[in-house]
Amino acid sequence: MRSVRTLFKPYIFEADIDGDIYELLSPFDLLQGIKDLEIEDLTKIEIQYLMKVLSKPELDGNILLQELL
Repeated sequence: MRSVRTLFKPYIFEADIDGDIYELLSPFDLLQGIKDLEIEDLTKIEIQYLMKVLSKPELDGNILLQELL
């Protein structure tokens, strides 16, 4: 069993936002990590809703890793 951090480690990047460092994932990288888990049966609507809930417009559409942990 792998942790979320371990699974997404190749895709995580850091961003300095107002003096604080945050770990982020791009939406594409989130989907790649899901594929790495061999989950390939998500429908387009499921992916849309997943992105709508997780991506942050104020972070240029990126996803906070903390929300996945």
